[in-house]
Amino acid sequence: MEMPRPAKAARRCARVRMYNVGFGDCFLLMLPTDDGEKRVLIDCGSLKAGEVALPKIVKQVIADLSPRDKAPALDLLIATHRHRDHISGFSDAGWQRVSVGEVWMPWTENPADAEARTLTNAQTTYIRAVDKAIGARPALLASSPILKDMLLNAQPNSAALATLHSGFKNRPKRRYLPGAKGIDVITDVLPGVTIHVLGPSRDKAVRRWMEPTNESDAYLAALEGETAGDKGDEVTFEFGINWAIRDDYIDKIKAGTFPKSLRLNRRDVLQLRHHAEQRDWELLAAKADQALNNTSLILMFEVGSAYLLFPGDAQWGPWQRLLNDPDTRELLSRTTFYKVSHHGSSNATPKRLVEAIKAVRKAPKRISMVSVAPYKWAEIPRRPLLDALQEISADVIRSDKPSTQAEIATKKDGYWVEVEIPVG
Repeated sequence: MEMPRPAKAARRCARVRMYNVGFGDCFLLMLPTDDGEKRVLIDCGSLKAGEVALPKIVKQVIADLSPRDKAPALDLLIATHRHRDHISGFSDAGWQRVSVGEVWMPWTENPADAEARTLTNAQTTYIRAVDKAIGARPALLASSPILKDMLLNAQPNSAALATLHSGFKNRPKRRYLPGAKGIDVITDVLPGVTIHVLGPSRDKAVRRWMEPTNESDAYLAALEGETAGDKGDEVTFEFGINWAIRDDYIDKIKAGTFPKSLRLNRRDVLQLRHHAEQRDWELLAAKADQALNNTSLILMFEVGSAYLLFPGDAQWGPWQRLLNDPDTRELLSRTTFYKVSHHGSSNATPKRLVEAIKAVRKAPKRISMVSVAPYKWAEIPRRPLLDALQEISADVIRSDKPSTQAEIATKKDGYWVEVEIPVG
């Protein structure tokens, strides 16, 4: 008598669910661990809604955290950085019903860190000053509505930050990462899962480097009908210690008469004066917005044979730091899932990163996900970047245009799209 064949073991997979928040980020990770499936939420915010308004998305997320009518719970909640399009959803009162194991934020959010307080105060003061200067010019706002959105995105999200720092049903442990060494390896939160915390850096030069200065390493090849992009403006607005700007600072800068309260180094003053004279308001607003991107947590989840890379909105400096180090470059090359940085902009995924991943030829086809919505920034996501990712990916899945490949992705129309990544 022929013995029955044993049932084939179910394939172990990590699941990644991308919610369609529009122009923003919200990802739920369901990871197989030595202690069963664990759930990790990374960000929840939007600057422009997708098919479904953000409050309804938040309600759906919380419902997804409540299996079989149990109270909603998360093992780990991560806010990569304080931009509105990443954390505004946490202002919803529904989060007070959710129990959370731990909350992670970048070290720049640590209220007990003097350097973090100085940096946050400087950024907030600058953003408010530019906001007020631009807001006093209604004709300018009417001619360039994108200015208002860029400044709105960078404004302090007080209600959401209050939830992240002191909210939720229980009193979860907060961690501000990485530590003083700049890179952490954490194994004590999700059993059997190693989380590599690769940023943000404490090096000011790294955080200030927003734009590519080497065109050959950037996905600047134009969309059809455009000319190639430039190498990026090197103006930075992460100022030194103990500075402040008066409401009429633009006029003061142009005239060259500075109040004693304006404490900027010579390089910052010259840069601001130049742009005030040129009335390059969009650049001023963009720099106010970008100042927060390089404070993003950069995380690699090592789950069995899978490596899931979540870099928030990290721009140029952090990537160059990591790619110039042989050890972190080798770690990045193992990526099997990539949450595309900064919604697919040209200043957030260097060619060196894609080429490092591509060089690992024995690796399985990867999955890339980009959370995006049609918006005023027509160049996001960059087509050349998507094409390059497609070469190394089984699919590149957009939140606004989910994959139609049933074997790769499942979806709940208008709310989310989900993929499985084998972990061995």
